[in-house]
Amino acid sequence: MKSKKKEITIIIIIAVVVVALTGIYFATKAIIGNDTSETSSAIERKFIYPNIQRADVQDITVTNSYGSYKVYRASDNNFYFEGAEFVGYDSEKFSSLIVNSTYMLSLYKLEGITDYSIYGLDVEKDNPAYVEINTVDNKYHKIFIGDAIPSGGGYYAKYYNEDTVYVLDSSIATSHLCSVYYYLQPYLSIQISSPTDYVNINNFMFSKKLNEDDEALTPVVNIRLKAANEKIENDIFPYLMVYPTNVYTASTDAYSAVQATLAAMSGTSVVDYGIIPASEENTEEYAAYIERLAKWGLDKPMYEVLYSYDDQYYYIKFSKPDEDGNLYAYSMLSTAVVELPISNIPFLEWGLIDFVDVQIFSQNIGTVHKIVASFDDKSYIYNIVLDDEKKVTNVYADGKEYNVDSFKKYYLTFLQFYLVDYQEPPDEGTEPILTVNVECDSGNFEYKFYRSTSRKCFYTINGEGEFYVSYDMVKNMMDQSIAISKDEILSNE
Repeated sequence: MKSKKKEITIIIIIAVVVVALTGIYFATKAIIGNDTSETSSAIERKFIYPNIQRADVQDITVTNSYGSYKVYRASDNNFYFEGAEFVGYDSEKFSSLIVNSTYMLSLYKLEGITDYSIYGLDVEKDNPAYVEINTVDNKYHKIFIGDAIPSGGGYYAKYYNEDTVYVLDSSIATSHLCSVYYYLQPYLSIQISSPTDYVNINNFMFSKKLNEDDEALTPVVNIRLKAANEKIENDIFPYLMVYPTNVYTASTDAYSAVQATLAAMSGTSVVDYGIIPASEENTEEYAAYIERLAKWGLDKPMYEVLYSYDDQYYYIKFSKPDEDGNLYAYSMLSTAVVELPISNIPFLEWGLIDFVDVQIFSQNIGTVHKIVASFDDKSYIYNIVLDDEKKVTNVYADGKEYNVDSFKKYYLTFLQFYLVDYQEPPDEGTEPILTVNVECDSGNFEYKFYRSTSRKCFYTINGEGEFYVSYDMVKNMMDQSIAISKDEILSNE
């Protein structure tokens, strides 16, 4: 009985061993394929060439179905992609390229090969991809990369002056069978991580074609930081609109949004690089420059942005968006063309009104010295007296003093004049229904309001105007001017 149990145990053990060996056989066969004419070593892992330290790499050249690209160590000891020196690259992906080029540890090798075309490694017939490495001490390595193994878990490879076929890990495909664009970062501007540095983005100029068929760009706006001598006490608006006129107040919220966009402006992918700007004086170079831009619809851009950062100027050109809202952009900073959705750059679709603060009058009362409101052939004058703390102590005209609290409510009414939208100017010769002249620390301003409809009043500031305000606001100020002149106390309503 014991003998029979022993026999059964032995049979079970033998069966388990047979199953295990069968599994190993088929697993190995799946990896290697159906080649039985060559001998293989599926266990012993060999370096195709000795491991190279990153510090010892001089350059790496990759040639594959996408073309050829080279990475080299420059005199500053940093690596650059040749021809794309101004384009940033993904450091993590680049590290994989370095590792997979310098640590060529095979999964196994095949020897006794007679027909390399079976593995996609016949140099003349198959035109396989290859990698070349030069070290700082002038050592050279070259390896061909052939077909994927049947299981898809690796690639056949061959050192250029050896007969052995190796199998490399499948990660070689990601790092060496890809396009150079896989590594390049689609940045259009200097990437600024700290919002406190946004203030260094300055001198913003934006132009666009108002119609697709326009030959030239039309300037939309130019905004910059106010210089020290342009600021007034308690100035809450740090930016000055230079174009189309400095009488408009630049919207702080809008310009902050522009700065945030410029600080992290990028696309989805790089599609071209190494397009070096050229002057029209250098005829041949300029023609080549324009020809490369024309490929992406950028020789006659739809939009253009110019700005400075730390006093260095940069410009970006944008093409016309396609039907899906995607466009191309060329950055002088990277000399690259990047594809991106227009939604990445919201201000491209803005007009002047989006950059202008909606409050048409925003002077701090502590900076104002005189206001004159004129309508119906009469002028209502308010001379303002301020104390050392810039607080209103008296308001008078022609020897008559007005109630200070009522005047402050009147002043608040003017502060609540908000632009609504664009408006065509009135016919020449049309008289304003209200004119308001303001003398303040930052200069003298004349506001004129022209009634265009029952609910709209087109207005100008020092003769410049494109927008309208509500007629109700204008009528309210006129009524309050009359009320104050009659010594009526204005309510808070």
